[in-house]
Amino acid sequence: MRTSVVASITALALLSAAAGAAEDASARVTSRMHSFLQAVNNFDERAFSAHVDDSVTMFAPDMPDVASLNRLTGRAAVEGNFFHLFATLRKKLAGPPYLDIRPRDFLVQVGAGTAIVTFDLATADGGLGRRTFVFEKRASDWFIVHIHASNVAAAASRLTDRS
Repeated sequence: MRTSVVASITALALLSAAAGAAEDASARVTSRMHSFLQAVNNFDERAFSAHVDDSVTMFAPDMPDVASLNRLTGRAAVEGNFFHLFATLRKKLAGPPYLDIRPRDFLVQVGAGTAIVTFDLATADGGLGRRTFVFEKRASDWFIVHIHASNVAAAASRLTDRS
């Protein structure tokens, strides 16, 4: 009897520790995501780079002047597209901040060493932007390994408007 009580207490302690670790991971990923969005809003290339992994991939067919409608692979390709956009828009917009990305319906899902962040946002043309970021835990922190950005036209976005 005493052995089963000790085993039950040990199991509960392990479950509690695992739940605490998942909450800590979720909070850290949330912090990293918001910090990344601040870097994008401010066109801060150094801060942007501090959030992405060398192996990052991206689908962003609606991004202005995107180099390819296909998947972009690697830090150089992804940063090159964003930094080109930053340089182009920096000439046209007042800032920083240059953008005002405001996530809606923000969700973080954490697994074993991987986290997925999804949200939507209003686009300048009245449409709906959908964003998905995949993070992986590295030795020092959580880093973005995949970005998916797509937009829905204004007429279709009314079907999913949650504001």
